[in-house]
Amino acid sequence: MRFEQGDSGMSFGYKAAGANAVDATGRLDTVEFINIAKDDALAWPKQARRAYPSTVNARMQSTITPFVRKSLEINNTLLDVLNDRLGLPAGTLLAKHPMEEYSGCEARVIRNPPVGQASVDPERLAIGSHTDFGSLSFLHNRLGGLQVLVPGSESWQYVKPLPGHAICNLGDAMALFSGGILRSNL
Repeated sequence: MRFEQGDSGMSFGYKAAGANAVDATGRLDTVEFINIAKDDALAWPKQARRAYPSTVNARMQSTITPFVRKSLEINNTLLDVLNDRLGLPAGTLLAKHPMEEYSGCEARVIRNPPVGQASVDPERLAIGSHTDFGSLSFLHNRLGGLQVLVPGSESWQYVKPLPGHAICNLGDAMALFSGGILRSNL
């Protein structure tokens, strides 16, 4: 497939539903998505990392690039707050996220069929349990479905989306940058 993520080690590109196992039994996921590299959104109309389908390119200038720019502003504000609360020298966390360097930062658009749809087994998972690999992840979700494993609990809890709000997850990189004071959630 032309725009598939492939095996290059980066997650930019398209992932079809059923491409990944979600648990140890080998059950396949139900979600499809496309990941757009921050570097491509900021370099538009030049290509920095890879090519995308025409549906993405048609929305890059009007929607994707402005969304990525605003997301980076919010990301940097939160990095400053975390930096201050961790008592780090000013700019320490921001220095680990230089805008001019290529990174694994991406915007992801997810499509998952509604549970109860005839073609979807209600026992199938959209995405298996995981931690996010980056510093901060933002989920803009209107429909719900995100679950987290609260520390000290053995049951998954749904995170209710609120209109006009995003859910922010700390990722594995932030756990490393904070020396383990902050933890990525499962």
